Amino acid sequence: MSDTIQSYNRAFMPYAFDTVIAAMFLPFGGIKSIRSQALEIADIKPGARVLELGCGTGAITELLEKRGAVVTAIDGSETMLNRARKRSLNANFLKQNLAWLSLEGQFDVILFAFVLHELPYELRLKVFAQIYPLLAPGGKVLIVDHAVPEEKGFSRLWRSLLMKLEPPTVADCISNGYDQELQANKFELVEKRNLAKGTVALTISVPKQTS
Repeated sequence: MSDTIQSYNRAFMPYAFDTVIAAMFLPFGGIKSIRSQALEIADIKPGARVLELGCGTGAITELLEKRGAVVTAIDGSETMLNRARKRSLNANFLKQNLAWLSLEGQFDVILFAFVLHELPYELRLKVFAQIYPLLAPGGKVLIVDHAVPEEKGFSRLWRSLLMKLEPPTVADCISNGYDQELQANKFELVEKRNLAKGTVALTISVPKQTS
């Protein structure tokens, strides 16, 4: 397995990964509720063609299918994909390196859920450049990822927890988000919300309009 693939593979085995994420967000209503809220805000409609990049164990894939979306889900870990396939009905799962996506067709929604914080800056830029032509007219990019609450005491505690549990690249996510990187790749932010008491950020971007 290449170093690039290893850079975005989860540090935990599937069941451990699910357990850690569940424990982290239990005080804020639970990770399933947070994911569902994000999809509701993004208004994922039945029949929407969704490309999920970094699908992991398929938790949000399952929620997308329940909303009637047609899902293509990508991950670099066969172990994660095997777990995801067990909880999915109809999603098309593909093992691919995010640095070199090989996909045909276009999508109404491209989704990153808790994956971009694991990628180094240069790879994030490359991924954003690759997805631009994959968006159908009227399509949007949905990002759900870590954030740090504004309350000072809790902010320090949560930041410390993330820096211990996640790779060092999470610092970019919680400090700057991905707005500038998206703008550098011809996207513009249309909506940004804080979920789960500010521990999760939801951003929705679309291709910039050309005159």
